[in-house]
Amino acid sequence: MMKRLYALLISAVCLWAPLHAQPLPGNIPFADGETLRYKAYFQLGLMTINGVSLESTVHIGNQQGTPVYDITAHGATEKTMKSLYKLQDTLKTRMRCSDLQTLSFYEHDMEHKYEAVKEHRYTPTGTGLQIDATENRNGGLLEQTFRFDDRRPTDALSILYRIRLYDFGKMKAGDKIRFCYFDMGGNTDIELTYRGQETVKLKNGKSYSCYKLSFSVADGTLFSKKEPVSVWIATGGSRPIVHAEAKLKIGYAKVDLVN
Repeated sequence: MMKRLYALLISAVCLWAPLHAQPLPGNIPFADGETLRYKAYFQLGLMTINGVSLESTVHIGNQQGTPVYDITAHGATEKTMKSLYKLQDTLKTRMRCSDLQTLSFYEHDMEHKYEAVKEHRYTPTGTGLQIDATENRNGGLLEQTFRFDDRRPTDALSILYRIRLYDFGKMKAGDKIRFCYFDMGGNTDIELTYRGQETVKLKNGKSYSCYKLSFSVADGTLFSKKEPVSVWIATGGSRPIVHAEAKLKIGYAKVDLVN
């Protein structure tokens, strides 16, 4: 359950890319050294359950002479929640600075009695993309190579940053963007819908002018199928995601930007 809450922010958006690299939709709003900190919580009627911290950082590195963005995201339970359920998840992605093409992805999940490590290597080809994937779940090793000729699916952490390039202010409410998220168990196509601008007030009292976007989820085991997952992206500054929420079978899971 806690991993799904973390995924609410990290895999909220997953880009579908065409056969050939597309031009970046706008200026890159994030820079070397950026750190975003979030708090996640459950809203169950009048009761609020806190206890999950999320943090993501950006650093500029180098891969064989090519400038790259190295992005790391970490989520963990804390305080009272930690004594009830221990979660410690780390995700890392590397993207080329020139076009934000994903080059590698790493994920290490430690939750209660479950542990998994994923390593995906992305290699652009003349006609598409090759992904060499390795996953180890509780000691069970899986290795497989995937080839795509007509699309370039990617990891969600990369797109959590790439989505910030889009100028949703030039879109109309109801406009849709098509997305695809790569996972060794299968690719997931998603349609993200722009809902318009609105002001969102966070739990700490801060308010932000935001672009609101939503998408439906196929998983009915935790999230509600009747209501979409929604994210709010700040209209100004570096346009970070400032809020996300999803309807659960009971209550809501929510994520707020702290600083």
